[in-house]
Parts: sequence; C-alpha cells; structure tokens
Amino acid sequence: MPPSARELSALIGAVYEAGLDPTGAGWPAALERLSPVIAGDGAVVLGLEHRRFEYSHTHFARTDLDSVARYQAYYGRIDPVFEPALPEAPSGALLLSDALMPVRELRRTQYYADWLQPHDFGSGAAAVLARQGSAMALLFAVRPRRRGAFTADDVETFGLLLPHVATAVRLSLRLAALGAERDAAADALDHWADAVLLVDGTACVRAANRSAEALLSAGDGLSLERARGFGSGQLRAATPALTAALRRLVSTAAALAVQTAARVADRSAAAPTPPNLVLALVRPSGRPPLALVAAPLSTGPAAGAAWVEDLSRASAGARVAVFVSDPAAVGDGATTRERLRAVYGLTPTEAAVAAAVARGEGLLAVAAAQGVTLATVRTQAQQVYRKTGVRGQAALARLVERIAHLR
Repeated sequence: MPPSARELSALIGAVYEAGLDPTGAGWPAALERLSPVIAGDGAVVLGLEHRRFEYSHTHFARTDLDSVARYQAYYGRIDPVFEPALPEAPSGALLLSDALMPVRELRRTQYYADWLQPHDFGSGAAAVLARQGSAMALLFAVRPRRRGAFTADDVETFGLLLPHVATAVRLSLRLAALGAERDAAADALDHWADAVLLVDGTACVRAANRSAEALLSAGDGLSLERARGFGSGQLRAATPALTAALRRLVSTAAALAVQTAARVADRSAAAPTPPNLVLALVRPSGRPPLALVAAPLSTGPAAGAAWVEDLSRASAGARVAVFVSDPAAVGDGATTRERLRAVYGLTPTEAAVAAAVARGEGLLAVAAAQGVTLATVRTQAQQVYRKTGVRGQAALARLVERIAHLR
C-alpha cells in the first residue's frame, strides 16, 4: 500500500533535517524511515564519499555494520550489477538491477551465490546523488526476495524522493567539508563562514548563526524588516521585487514536502520537477550578489532535528533553513591561493586564475587583468582543472569555497 501524503511529507522533512544536521547523526533514522517506502522494508545504504571500491562516511538501515564492511571489502569488487554501471551513471538517474542484468544471468554468478542469496537480497536500486571530483555520493536500496521486483509505483515514488535526498546529501557534504561533525551543532554553525538562518513560512527569523547576524547587521543585500506583533523580523532584500521573490521562495520551501507528498499520492499525476530553491540577492554596495539557498524542515519532530533546537528555543517554529554565502569572499586573499598551491601543486599564476574563475570571472576578463593573451589563460585554466581533478566552473567554485573555509 503506497504511503499517505502525510507520511511522505514527514519523510521528506526528515531527509532534509538529516542532511542539515552538522553531526550527521540523523541519517540512520532517516534511512530507516525510507526503507519501507523505497526498499520494501529492505536494506538502505547511503555512501557520502565513494571512490572505486572505497567508501567513507557510510550510513545504513535494515542491515548491519559487518555486512556493510564485507561488501565494501570484497563483494563490491565482484558486484557485476551496480559497481560497473555507477562510474558512468548520470547524477539523479535511478538504476534498477533487473534492468542492468537479467536475473537468470545474475544467478549464475559467485556474487549471487555468496552474497545476494545468503542475505535474502532480491531486486536492487541505486542512484548517484552527487559527484565531487572522483568521489560520488550513492544511495542503495535492496528489496527482500519475498517482496519481488520494484513496481511502477515504487519506481515513481523513488524517483520523486531522489531529488530531495540528493539536495539533502549535498548540504550534508558541505557541512562535512567544513569539519562541522566534530563540533556541537550550535558551535559548528557559529563557526561556519556562511550565514545560516532558520525561518518560518513567512520568512520571519527564528534563529541565526553569527555569520547571519553580521550579514543582517551590514544590511547589504539582506536585512530584517520588523514584523508587527512579532519578536522576530522578516527577511528583506535590497528591492521590493527581490523581497517578494525571497518570501515566495521561503513559502515554497516550507510547503515543498506537502506538495511533493500530495503529488505522490495522486498516482495519475506526472512526476513534478522540484523547484529550484536558490536566489541571487543584489547588493546596494555594488559587490557581487549574495547566493541564497533554502531547504525545508519538517512540520513536526523528526530524526535529526535536535541540532535545530540547540540553536535557539525560538527555533521551534522554524520551517525552512536558509543558507547565504558571499561569492566575493570565496577565493579572495593570499591565504586561499596559498592553500590551492599547497594542496594541488598549482603555480602562483594558476592559483590566481583558479580563484578568479571561481568568483565567476570569464577567461577574457582574467586575461585582460593579467595582461596576457586569452590562449595563455585558457592553458592555465586547463592546468588548474587537470591538477585539481574537477570539471567545470561550478565544481571549481565549490572546491575553492571549501579551501577558503578551511581552518
């Protein structure tokens, strides 16, 4: 029986809260809640950092540590189904074992005889949630043999949930890159360079970290507008149009879990595309726009929510977590360039090019600023991508951001 809209709404909220938990402690409980929905009460495994036959930061439900460790140490190397397909799989695509390899052929393998059959594992599904250089974040779900293969309804529900799990995982990876899991929740977020605000559905701030308080005090692109009759204020952007857009985005994020759940409950409806919960906020100072990302929290107690309560008692009314970063601060300064040189062996010029490209400057502008030809800068950029192992400006920007935030 498909889960109800209320059940799915709570599940989506729990997934986001697990991703936003700086300690990472919310994932096992969130995966436990995912199991009956996407795996027929079978095993669900989340690998936040997977390289070829190497795993780290693994969370799981409906299985045990010994089984996970044995798969990682040996059986993953002889897995003829998912391991060969994952390196080329596009992010967000759902891979089904029955489609990748006929069951009759699979039953003739050592992998089936020594691993799948003893564990009562039947049909499986896997998806690449995110890629970071050579590493992938992966989600595996395996149904017990008695539950049969994935049905069309199962695949539809799984496909609707995947974008939310992927978004939550990207947020989790961002926190992990900053070492937040080593600290208490409130301390971790207070030491985070990005602004973190917990708001209700009307964009009234319920809690904020130190970076957010400093950003709001500066009032350059984001500030507070006192809400009548409330002790907290509403977020306000630099213009009325942007303020309206910001509040619509927060309202959409607050209702996202419910909207998705309702669409899942309506089996005749087409699968929706999750809204893009990002916004660029222009600044009166003329500096590059602030980058804002919103993620929904559940409307009730859910696994992983303890970190929210740690920030402030008033945060109980929060429905959305808002992250705001300052692109102008990413890659600036000699320290970041020195770190790029030390970690990736970049030359001084290559480090400067990497920082400029990460800030969004085009190669032509970089060439003009350095007084060299476009061909020279293009060669330097190619060297940067080769040495860092990333592809594209967006991936380079994320890498430079992580380097800039290292302590």
